[in-house]
Amino acid sequence: MILTVCMSPSVDVTIELDSLNIGKVNVVKSKTLSFTGKALNVAIGVSRLGGEAYATGFMYNENGAMFERALDKEGVPFSFVWNSGRVRENYKCIDHKSMLTEINDVGGQVANEKLVELLQMIRTLSSRSDVTVISGGLPRGVDAGYYRELFRSVDPRSLKIADTEGAKLFVTEKLMTDEEQDAVSDMEIRLLGEHSSAQIISRSVAKGTSRQVFHPKAIGENLCRAHVQCDSIIMDKAEVSSIPEINARHVDAQIIHEAAIGRINDEQM
Repeated sequence: MILTVCMSPSVDVTIELDSLNIGKVNVVKSKTLSFTGKALNVAIGVSRLGGEAYATGFMYNENGAMFERALDKEGVPFSFVWNSGRVRENYKCIDHKSMLTEINDVGGQVANEKLVELLQMIRTLSSRSDVTVISGGLPRGVDAGYYRELFRSVDPRSLKIADTEGAKLFVTEKLMTDEEQDAVSDMEIRLLGEHSSAQIISRSVAKGTSRQVFHPKAIGENLCRAHVQCDSIIMDKAEVSSIPEINARHVDAQIIHEAAIGRINDEQM
């Protein structure tokens, strides 16, 4: 199952007219309403392709029922964290020359207890999902550090994907193995949103005859920055393999990786 977490749903109102005249009366030729949000679009797309998807995230009391009806029509199950107010409305005006003018709403605020409620819901739902997609900008007034809490709430067995403009991800991994222990760390970070960034730091100590394998992968698919760093101390007869991987799929993706493995003696200890 693919779990999609919608942080900022929106009603997109597309208006077609002959021309947009500021300060004058404009006549609408046609109007289309779409109930959207990046994560909701993913859930609908997965469902249409025959996959299993589940939608969650923030929703608003005054007009959120329209989203429920749209998801029911697509056969997508859902459960939302409900808030007071309305889902934001974005207007797209298109004239006969295909000139697009956009007016975007900022959306409502979310109470602190609702932030906690969503984290709890993600813990439960991600435990039975293969992939968790967290998408969209944060509601007005929510600190960017909430993204970190969202990722921490996802079950470790579920692949995590973030798709949001300007998202920042920090991953710090600390590990010690001894005797005959084996440890494998395998993570993949995809930077899909414009101006997104990721910093992945792995630090470890391997002792005895233990074995460690690190394989962090950073994939840049937009204007983004990423830094992957793996530092390991090896002792006794341990074995450490550090295999950082970077993949740029956009001309403005900037990705750096560093890896270092060294020994430490008793005097340094």
